[in-house]
Amino acid sequence: MGKKEASSHEGILIALNESMEVIFGKRTVEAIYYYLEKKFLLKLEDIPRKSVAFTEAIAEMFGVEGASLIETMLVRDLSERFALKGTKEGLSTLSDCMSVLGFSGSQKCVAREKTE
Repeated sequence: MGKKEASSHEGILIALNESMEVIFGKRTVEAIYYYLEKKFLLKLEDIPRKSVAFTEAIAEMFGVEGASLIETMLVRDLSERFALKGTKEGLSTLSDCMSVLGFSGSQKCVAREKTE
């Protein structure tokens, strides 16, 4: 990915989705996104702006240890794809990566059922 694409919202979404598919496989990722939207009202396109909420949701789904491993893998992949500085500079969380890429990840969410 080029610099322009790397900084674009769409480029980040593509990278996140591809990373998730490497970790879980396509069908499982589809189920995760469905659950994120139903339980947390969090869509894939929201993740760059709501990375803290995403991380909290993943922790609820997979436990703290599972979420930590998933986040580490996502951070590593995004850092490589977008040539971000390593953990020495403090990029240890998904929120750190999103901040460097120009998104604020401070929004948290509370688990709730979507009303239809």
